[in-house]
Amino acid sequence: MRDIRQKEAAEKWCASNRKSILYCCPRFGKIRTSILIFEKLKYKNILVCYPNTPIKTSWEEDVVLWKYKGNIKYSTFLSLKNEDLSNYDLIVLDEIHSMSDAQISHLKNNFPSCDILGLTGTLSDYTEINLKNELGLSVCFRYPIELAIQENVVSDYRIQVFQVPLDNLILNDYSTKKLKILSTEKEKFDKLTKTIDWFESTGKDPFHLRLARMRLIQKSYAKVQKTKQLLSQCDRSLVFCGLTEVADSLGIPVYHSKQKEEKEFLKFCQGEGSHMAVIKLAQAGITIKNLDTVIFNYTDSNEENFIQKLNRAMNYEYTGKIADIKIISTNEQIELKWLKKALLPLEKAKVKGIN
Repeated sequence: MRDIRQKEAAEKWCASNRKSILYCCPRFGKIRTSILIFEKLKYKNILVCYPNTPIKTSWEEDVVLWKYKGNIKYSTFLSLKNEDLSNYDLIVLDEIHSMSDAQISHLKNNFPSCDILGLTGTLSDYTEINLKNELGLSVCFRYPIELAIQENVVSDYRIQVFQVPLDNLILNDYSTKKLKILSTEKEKFDKLTKTIDWFESTGKDPFHLRLARMRLIQKSYAKVQKTKQLLSQCDRSLVFCGLTEVADSLGIPVYHSKQKEEKEFLKFCQGEGSHMAVIKLAQAGITIKNLDTVIFNYTDSNEENFIQKLNRAMNYEYTGKIADIKIISTNEQIELKWLKKALLPLEKAKVKGIN
């Protein structure tokens, strides 16, 4: 079925104005679909743009796998400003949803006459509208998660949200250079929220206070304890955290920018070990064998960020047929608001523990 859908997507794009986007969930095979387009239209010079190195690696591996012999040059989105876009017949924008406003603006101001192929597996309504308005790129083919589940391309999923109160017993040191402050995380949260409300009522920008409140939620002792409890009930789990120090505090192997144990992570992918904590998992195309559960210790309000991580989770091989996703949130309204926004694109019937 995947082969059929790939050919369908390639045909749809070729029949469009050739300045459009393929919006297809993970495991669809967007690179293979792109190569089908390359071969059909016989492009001579192609520029593939991407946000990070692992995506480039996936392209290089798939180009060899599918024996494509055409001329492809690679560039990060950040380096796109150094390219003479008139040199290319086709520009591919992989993970197009991750382009910054500045990168979109540069492309708009230097808009090429060649064909443009956008690729994404995660696209919020806002980003879709923005790409249409700024670059004139619209979606010409969609392959959503639910259809991929029906056609056995990705795992089905169930999400359970666990709401925990912030700790109100343990005193933490929130001292500044001028003031000694000892309070619980709940007391600190309430004080920050009250101050944020006062700033907003007086027309001041409480950005730094919002950031401090977000960091408090990310570091929450109560959430760490709930994460440990859930880990004790699972055989093999992958845990997404918001901060490296939280991942390090769980007492399980970690894989993140400050402690990148490549060998340990690869062993975990092959089915060895019980648990692994990560911050982000950008590598495309990886498979983690015999996975039991994915736990989210923290999520933000960005639905693209969350759905991308969720899609990664559904990309794995589970011991059962249904991906078991557990999300830990405080019971504070601000985090629940973030979480509800992130969960908007998903089927409500598959999400329990939040209204």
